[in-house]
Amino acid sequence: MTIDRTKQVSVPMWLVSVMGSVLTASFIVWGVLSSLKSKQEMQNQTIETLRREKVDRNEFNIVMTKLNSIEMKLDNHIAK
Repeated sequence: MTIDRTKQVSVPMWLVSVMGSVLTASFIVWGVLSSLKSKQEMQNQTIETLRREKVDRNEFNIVMTKLNSIEMKLDNHIAK
């Protein structure tokens, strides 16, 4: 029994290169989209964390006053 090798399927070289290009492009698009999605999720988590840690106006004013007084003391010390 012999195998007839004259009826082989041949794929043109341009088709192989097109398939490789499409595969590479789809991988790059998938990577970019997943990166954008993860960035958006991180921003949402950051916003939610900041909302949970929000301080009231009185605490903010106390800290702001203290920081301003420290800044004035430093300015006076540097000016001397």
